[in-house]
Amino acid sequence: MDYYKILGVPRSASAQDIKKAYKKLAMQNHPDRGGDVSAFQRVQEAYETLSNPSKRQHYDNPQPRQQQWNSQNFHDIFRQQRPRNRDITIGTKLDLKEVFGGKGLIANYRLNSGRIETVTIDVPAGARNGDTIRFQGLGDDTFPGPRGNLFVKLQINEPKGFARDGMTLYQEVDVNVVDMITGTVYNVTTLDDKNLSIKIPPGTKANTKFNIPGYGIPKLHEPEKRGNLIIVVNPYIPKVQNQDVLRKLKKLRKNLDK
Repeated sequence: MDYYKILGVPRSASAQDIKKAYKKLAMQNHPDRGGDVSAFQRVQEAYETLSNPSKRQHYDNPQPRQQQWNSQNFHDIFRQQRPRNRDITIGTKLDLKEVFGGKGLIANYRLNSGRIETVTIDVPAGARNGDTIRFQGLGDDTFPGPRGNLFVKLQINEPKGFARDGMTLYQEVDVNVVDMITGTVYNVTTLDDKNLSIKIPPGTKANTKFNIPGYGIPKLHEPEKRGNLIIVVNPYIPKVQNQDVLRKLKKLRKNLDK
């Protein structure tokens, strides 16, 4: 594994250059920001080696080892082959409504040893479906040595009538077809319990969309910034059982054809 290639720096790079490259790549690949876990671990491994003068010198100038079959050498080989504790991945479910303000959760999970571990999860506002939160050192502890990591994968459920596209939130509303013909003011309660009024102009067609800026999904790690809310109007056709009303509607229907 070429640590210099992973960090994108030449072998002559200074300690400052290595640190600068690491910070940039760590931010790009951090699992909390939706990055690739394997890539993030490779970046960390490369930085831990190249940022340490002694480790870097050994990495740049590896010395061939001569096997000496004595008890000390045997134990060294055993330690080198000691298996690493595995990472653990668990899932947690959230409703889309909880994404607006973030959510604090407590989760229990079982280690391979049978021990029950507890972790506090702070889900940030604006979290996305499939995002993964990493907890260093809270993974498997089967073997002696450092524990693996814990990864919490988020599953965010969208309620009926709502859909998310990045920071844009779509909300479907059913409006009486007569109101769509004549025009009206329609009151909407958003997913985060805000009350809004939208003007439905006369002759509004099915699936017409009304854009309301600033009422969509919060931006991850910048919750003060929000996307847009798109109200999608669906026509609602009421069931009329009163015969007098039906006759008047039929008469009105004939007039509409003229």
